[in-house]
Amino acid sequence: MKQKHSLHGRRLGASKGGIYTATAPLEAFLGLVQISSGGPLVVLYATRALPDKGKFRATLCLLWTTLNTIIIAGYLIEGSLTLPVAKTTAMLVPFVVAGIIAGEHIHDKVDARHFSIIVFSMLFATGIVMVLFAR
Repeated sequence: MKQKHSLHGRRLGASKGGIYTATAPLEAFLGLVQISSGGPLVVLYATRALPDKGKFRATLCLLWTTLNTIIIAGYLIEGSLTLPVAKTTAMLVPFVVAGIIAGEHIHDKVDARHFSIIVFSMLFATGIVMVLFAR
């Protein structure tokens, strides 16, 4: 029987120890939506549906926060969020905060057309990196 794999190399619906968790299928689906193909599609749709860049940013922030909260809860339940991972995450928090502050500062200075160019350029660059460094 062929096993299905999640983005993290584990069997779909199973934790590291092989014990099935209730959130694993949801986590896999949301991970696919956010990372593999859904993220760019959501951004493309939101660009058309939400031409105001403030509403665009607010909507995507809420979407990614919700999805990531569910995914992190899945990691906690299955035990893959370990102390070393938490330490690395804690070391990166200041950079996230700096990015948020810089984004808030720059947001008001960039017009909508340039904002769209920046968003699509970042999506393109991310796609290139994913293709070049795929495992």
